Amino acid sequence: MNLRKYTFLFFIFTCLFAFSQSSVQYSINLFANHSYFKNASISFLAIDLSNNDTIAKYNPYLSQTSASTTKLFTTASALEILGPNKKAKTRLYIQGEIDSDSTLNGDLWIRGGCDVSLGSPRFYRNNDCLNFITDWVSLLKNKGIKKINGHIYTDGSDFGYDSAPSGWAWSDLGNYYGAASSGICFHDNMLKMAFKTFEYGKKTELIGTFPPLEKFKFKNHIKSAKIYHDAAYIYGGMHSKYKYGKGFLPEMQDSFIVKSSMPDPELQIANLLKQALKDSLDDRDLTKIETQKKPISYDSLNLLIRYSGKSIKAIVQKTNTYSVNFFAEGLVQLIAKKLNKVGTTYNGTRAIKRFWSKKINTRGLYITDGSGLSRNNAISASHFCSLLSYMSKSKNFNAFFSSLAVAGKSGTLKKVCLGQLAEGRVFAKSGTLSRVKAYAGYVYSNSGKKIAFSFSINNYNCRTSDVVNLFSKTLNALAVY
Repeated sequence: MNLRKYTFLFFIFTCLFAFSQSSVQYSINLFANHSYFKNASISFLAIDLSNNDTIAKYNPYLSQTSASTTKLFTTASALEILGPNKKAKTRLYIQGEIDSDSTLNGDLWIRGGCDVSLGSPRFYRNNDCLNFITDWVSLLKNKGIKKINGHIYTDGSDFGYDSAPSGWAWSDLGNYYGAASSGICFHDNMLKMAFKTFEYGKKTELIGTFPPLEKFKFKNHIKSAKIYHDAAYIYGGMHSKYKYGKGFLPEMQDSFIVKSSMPDPELQIANLLKQALKDSLDDRDLTKIETQKKPISYDSLNLLIRYSGKSIKAIVQKTNTYSVNFFAEGLVQLIAKKLNKVGTTYNGTRAIKRFWSKKINTRGLYITDGSGLSRNNAISASHFCSLLSYMSKSKNFNAFFSSLAVAGKSGTLKKVCLGQLAEGRVFAKSGTLSRVKAYAGYVYSNSGKKIAFSFSINNYNCRTSDVVNLFSKTLNALAVY
């Protein structure tokens, strides 16, 4: 009797397991065969992390654009290569002598360390974002400097001047989400532009920026319209004094804020420091501004200040939870600087590929930036699951896992599977570009299974919201696996 009872229970358990496993495969097959996706390419894989067995798959080795899920490779690499506790530093040097009148007869050098957290709105309240300038002035004063009879030099050459990574669209570069990182960066390299708008059809007026800019030339083609949202686009590359805007903004607004990329962070940070010296000390416009575009030897200079940013762990947390492109690009450059002489994006992405090639199968893996904004990236579901499996055993797993958004709860997944079976069970990174949608991460199923999964789709014939709603069925199937 007991033997038959246990045999029956084992049979039921086996059937339920087979059903749950096949339901995931059935769900992704049903998704892929939808009429919306007749012209689309899809890559999907889900594995059981206890044994790396495949739960379900669909073109798992197809390398394609995966948008912001690329950040998983960037953030995992940063934790593994740089370590979670590393902090980028901005260093201030002096060249010359400080006389009895507290005047530096010489130059002040700002040497960038690619600290993406410096003055970042992601870490500081709006009114506090430029407090680091006040800190620098106080530190200089404590070192006996009240005036600078010379130049403020800004030098970001340790990280090169490549500007935007390969594959970024010109239409992205001028907007805040397309702000590239740099050796000297602050305020997310983001510029807030305030516009006054008028009645329908009238051209808007740029009335101010934050941070305040000098020598900034803006060609304004943005018009007032009967709309309720920001429909304006800002164009202009890195290290340029020129930008222009087109599109539309809501009519009759006293100050409508448009976020764009900062044209020249090196020049602007020097101008802010110069103004702060003038206001807080007794500079009287003695100081001149210069930017240094080639490496120099700092051996003959006197290191005065090391100003540390936030930890890699803290930056990774923001990068994945809120999909911050700027942070991801900075992490790539920091990796490049550690493993190469110059911290360029090109050097960083090559270093990332070399690092993972010794740990997982990277055949068919192509990474050209850190954020996934480039359409030159090509990554398969198999690559992502291999990465996720590796990280699940890493000493840095907790820092990596805690950075992921939670379905129905937080970050970019806050509205995904809300009120459904997968709510609170999917911990993942999402990715979105025009005609691209992707997810990759972990599922902790209600049976106690830990699952790694990856999904990406390119060139679908529907709204992105339709893709999310349809794929949610697969996420729910994984949640009950």
